This record gives sequence, C-alpha cells and structure tokens, in this order.
Amino acid sequence: MQEYASLDELDLSIVSALQLEPRGTWSRIGSALGVDAVTVARRWAQMADSGSAWITCSPGPSQYTVLCTAFIDVQCEAGRTSEVAAAVSAMAQVATVEHVSGNRDLYLTVFVPDLAALSGFLLDVLAGLPGVRETRTQIATRVYAEGSGWDLRALDSQQRAKMEESGTSKASTVNSRYSLTDRDRELAARLSYNGRESYTDLAAHLGVGVSTVRRWLRHLIVDGHLSIRCEIARPLSDWPVSASVWSDVAAGDLDRVAQLVASLAETRMCMTLTGGPANLLFSVWLRTAGDLQRLEMELARRVPAMTIVDRAVAFRHIKRMGRLLDREERSIGTVPVDAWDVPAAPAPPRV
Repeated sequence: MQEYASLDELDLSIVSALQLEPRGTWSRIGSALGVDAVTVARRWAQMADSGSAWITCSPGPSQYTVLCTAFIDVQCEAGRTSEVAAAVSAMAQVATVEHVSGNRDLYLTVFVPDLAALSGFLLDVLAGLPGVRETRTQIATRVYAEGSGWDLRALDSQQRAKMEESGTSKASTVNSRYSLTDRDRELAARLSYNGRESYTDLAAHLGVGVSTVRRWLRHLIVDGHLSIRCEIARPLSDWPVSASVWSDVAAGDLDRVAQLVASLAETRMCMTLTGGPANLLFSVWLRTAGDLQRLEMELARRVPAMTIVDRAVAFRHIKRMGRLLDREERSIGTVPVDAWDVPAAPAPPRV
C-alpha cells in the first residue's frame, strides 16, 4: 500500500464531491470540478489504494432508532487499552472505536437490535473482556445529523451546485418502520468493502438482475435505511481534530437546540440521548484543538439553555463505521457493521 503524506486541493475536492454523491460517475464529478473523468478516477484510485479515503456503507438515519444505538464509555485496566480496543474492533455490532481524553479510555458506538440485546452485550460480552474495568452507557433517541451527511466543504459554490443538481445518494425520507432483511444486510456488507462496487458486480454476487439491485439500493438509500459514505483519513483533511460533547438542554428547548447544533459546519453527528446526565450528544471535526473552546463559547452565547456536561477529544479513531484504521487513520481493513451479529449469551446454569 503506497502512503501519501498529504492530499492536494484536487484530492480534497474529489473527496468532498464524493461525500455529496458517493456513487456519482467520474464524468459527473469531473464536470463539476472542471477536470477530465480519467484524472478523477486515477486520483481516487490512488487515495483508495493508500487507504487515505474510502467509500463504505453504514446504517442510515432511520436505522438509528429502529435499532438500539448506544454510546459506551469504557475504562480499561492500566496497560490494556490496546488489547481491549483490538477485541471490540473485531465485533460487527461495534461500529466505531475511539481512543479519547477524559474519564474514559475508549468510546464506542454500538448497534444492537433492542434493549435486551444491549443488556446481553454489556453483561455477557463487554464485561467479560480481559482488561475492561468499567463501562457507562447512553442510548440515542433521535438523530439530527450523522456522518454520511457531512463533507469537507472543499468545493466552491458553483462546484457544489453542479454536484447537487441531480444527486440521488442521500436520504430524502426517513422511514423508521422498516427493519433490514437478511438480503438487505448482505447487500450492505458487500458495499462496506467498496461502496462504489458496480451494479453489475453486485447483481452477480447477489444473484439478481442489474435493474433489480439498482432499484433495491435506491430504495434503501432514499428511505434512509442505508447510507453510502465517503470517508477520509482525518489527519489528511483540513479538519484534523475530532471531539465529542455531551450537554444537558432544557426539555422544551431540546429540539430547537439540536437542530441548531446539527446545522453547524463542524458537526458530523448530533443525537438526543437518554439514560444518563446528558440529553444531547454531538461530535465535531475541527481545525485546531482550541476551536473546541471557541465553539463552546459561541454555543454558550447563542444557546443559554445548554449546559456542557462533558467533552472528549479523540486521540485517534481505531475503527470508524466498520473500517479498521492504522495510527494515521488510514483504512486497513473492514468489519461490516451488523447489528444482528450479537454473540449469544451463555446458557444459564442448570439447577
């Protein structure tokens, strides 16, 4: 795997365009950026081959509430954080693993079918891992923003307008009454390795017609069940600092405040929570660590109803939405997110 120490302006523009339209044709992206399709395809291949950027598949916004989405703080025994991180990163229901500052060592984003499954995961799986000392869990109740809707802002207004003219790779509705079928999950797993895999190859793998898989995938994306997302190695972007902020907002102001926070350019994820001292969680990518204080001061001025409960800066992402990352946060492997792949609890002892 060839490594790149930095990405230039054209590379970042291609990534930004793909974040708006992950399965857009090279000719469409090239036209928006004012370069030929061959150049766009070649540049992308270099970034993908080096793990600097990738396109993958993740649960869409509707699945965050159909499923049980949990955010878990993990405290580890001294010297065992790397061991625990490796173990949880191999689990399909653990979508994201971050090594963070503050009173937690690891911060996990987990998808499981329901609260009973979450209990089993916490008691029978996570608590039994060697090196785990303590966990604390909060549960998402509503999604206002999630990572597939964020982009680098590397395009000018004209380029962005061209990309958005006929984009179809983002959810336009959210149908929270639909649970993914086994076939849906198989398609999602396949796209986790390469979110741009051709319809022809997908159809051949799944044993259906090309037109069928095209309609099928469009339905899953437009209705918010799956998200195809373009990601980048964070240190190679102009937003190298990642932080998560837990806050408490008066109940009557929660929806308004969540919408405001979700609209900020820095915000990658914003969800309401239950089960702990905070009722609003948001994650941001920033240009400097100092920008977190600036952001908090701005929010304090604009939203006096918000009280910051806690914050954590990510030293690095070890896994991000199913992709395993190296120390430079380049993609080095894939564990497709599958909320239903929860290890069974051991049988109760016979009495």
